[in-house]
Amino acid sequence: MMSLKSKFTWAIVALALAAVVTRTTAINCAGNGKTATALTATSAAELCPDYASDPRVKSKHAWVDSVTGKGGHCGGTNTEELQRSIANGLFGGGNTAGTRDCTAWCVQNSEGKGHFKFNPGRKCFKFRGTGMCGNKAEKQFAKDAKAQLCVATDLGIDDATCRDMDSSFSYPILATLSNDYEVSYSVKLNSIKNNNAFLVAKGPTNIYGVPGRTAYWNNYLKPGYSSSHTQNGQLCLDAFGESYAFTEAMNIGQQYEFSFQYQDKVVNASRCSNGANCISETNMAVTYQMYAPHTQVTFVLNNDLRGADGTLCNLQVRDFRP
Repeated sequence: MMSLKSKFTWAIVALALAAVVTRTTAINCAGNGKTATALTATSAAELCPDYASDPRVKSKHAWVDSVTGKGGHCGGTNTEELQRSIANGLFGGGNTAGTRDCTAWCVQNSEGKGHFKFNPGRKCFKFRGTGMCGNKAEKQFAKDAKAQLCVATDLGIDDATCRDMDSSFSYPILATLSNDYEVSYSVKLNSIKNNNAFLVAKGPTNIYGVPGRTAYWNNYLKPGYSSSHTQNGQLCLDAFGESYAFTEAMNIGQQYEFSFQYQDKVVNASRCSNGANCISETNMAVTYQMYAPHTQVTFVLNNDLRGADGTLCNLQVRDFRP
């Protein structure tokens, strides 16, 4: 098991995990090696690898426990600000060794003044508008990171609805989509076919002017379905089958959270399971869907009746060069 003080480059991580879900914009951290990820427990888990398994990690209590009802902001009104502040990485920094203390009790508020302090009895965070929380170096770290939060960009699609992937559905058309964008969603499979298309996006024509251009393609290949196919059990990330990720096969009935960040013909991909067990692959080359800019892009489910048997939830598409 990894140490509670996870190694990281603090400036990159603190900025890269910034995100906004309920607004119409998302935080743009292009150029920092990793762009914005969804504001969920998964974001917090990426900051602290022992997030789910170690009871000393306080940030997990920013999300309300569905069984006990405990967690979030103790008063209930500032839970969203608390979660954003954690996703922005404003806690546990300031160590000269370049580590994050994941046992930190204090979270500086990225949305305004004040801070949140963990209450161990109530398993939630109290908000204080004034006063000191954490040591001087920790507070300065959060202040510096907050000052560098990135500019807002377009959140083109933000759909929390869970939809059947084997039923045809089209999300709202995006007028444009640059070659610097992020797609994130969660998936749960009921069964596994040979081909399991999670999500596809099409434009009016392909690069040769032929109608029905496929601009984006996520297709999971059944483990062992073809003796001649070397990517069995992996997820295809592009329309030409040039790039595949995640050699660890998916399980039926298990929820997975995906994030794909495309920039200038390269993709960084991450997969978590129920907010933990995160794996990632970076700097994978893709070409076909990266011809930019795209126009009149439509993300669809069950493309060509090849949709997966399961549900896709919480689709977000962000454009970092609107």
